[in-house]
Amino acid sequence: MTLLSDDDGLGKKEQEMEEFMHLMYAVEKTAWKSSFSAPVAKRLEIGAKVLDAGCGNGNWILEQANNYPASEFIGLDKTSSVFPSQIRPMNVYFMRGNLLTRLPFDDDTFDYVRMSNMLTVFNKENYEKAITELVRILKPGGYIELSEFEHSPEAGPYFAMFSEEFKLKAQSEKHGEQSFQPSESLPDLLSHTYVLTSLQKAHQRLLIGGRGGRLGMASYEMIKMCFGVIHEELLMSKWALNKEEYMEIVAALLEELNERESWVNSYRHWGRKIVGRCDGIGMGGCIM
Repeated sequence: MTLLSDDDGLGKKEQEMEEFMHLMYAVEKTAWKSSFSAPVAKRLEIGAKVLDAGCGNGNWILEQANNYPASEFIGLDKTSSVFPSQIRPMNVYFMRGNLLTRLPFDDDTFDYVRMSNMLTVFNKENYEKAITELVRILKPGGYIELSEFEHSPEAGPYFAMFSEEFKLKAQSEKHGEQSFQPSESLPDLLSHTYVLTSLQKAHQRLLIGGRGGRLGMASYEMIKMCFGVIHEELLMSKWALNKEEYMEIVAALLEELNERESWVNSYRHWGRKIVGRCDGIGMGGCIM
């Protein structure tokens, strides 16, 4: 992992986010020993059109573009400030776009669409809107894949508190409501498009800290950076704490992760768009 220098035009916050996105992708890829689970490798080898929605700094898309030079990859994100500006394969394109509005693509455009780590951006309603739009631009016979991290039910009290409070704040849920849980809700959201088949769900459990080996330590650093750096201001505001008070709670979280067996789950969900004529996404009535 290489941090960008100030000469790259990024401020401290942007550099921290860049490092965090690198780390998060490395943890997921190592846990799964693969970059995707949908059965699309042969299509990518022959040549496919792929959309990475919410691509961030392009870690996933740049790697796949090098692995599958016959395919075309488009990275979409709401902000262009995170897009790579230097090393970019010829078969990669980046563009700004909002998943909650109609994207500038025709129906049935892509062979494979994916979206990852949007749990801190979307509440359940917006996640459903994003899925509907992704399914619209997916070709019949093409695959959609979603991946998310989620803390395990066995999480210690500090880890559970940080995870839940952060999701509630990020998802703009009202006090007292439960946050959106991808392990429970994503299968239903995918199923309720009524145009997806062969729906699959899988997960990897990551033991956090030294007991989890190198992957466990990388997961520990990911959580430390998530709550101690990247989302510090958001949670300080929610809990009305100054920095010193907040960092005391972060220290208690990290101590808990070192002393208590804690897990984080990485979930992947994927499905194939039905080949046939449909009345409309979300309406059912497909003719095979």
